Amino acid sequence: WLRRELRHTLARGFAVEDREFDADTRGVGVPVFDREQAIAALSVVAPAAPLPPDRLRPVAEAAGRAAAQLSANLLVGQHA
Repeated sequence: WLRRELRHTLARGFAVEDREFDADTRGVGVPVFDREQAIAALSVVAPAAPLPPDRLRPVAEAAGRAAAQLSANLLVGQHA
């Protein structure tokens, strides 16, 4: 099960939490990178009702843009 879920996560580009930890929440997680590897993660978790499964991808895409900006800001800080 875990290997299958990791393959899905890599293929999607984001992790999904669908009421696994709390019956009333859903969320997505995206990586934050330095030059070579993931060094952190950014997640968005919301009540399940206003975040149905078909909204997870758009939320993950927005989180991915924020994570990319954070990654870029961290790289700029490494040059100082």
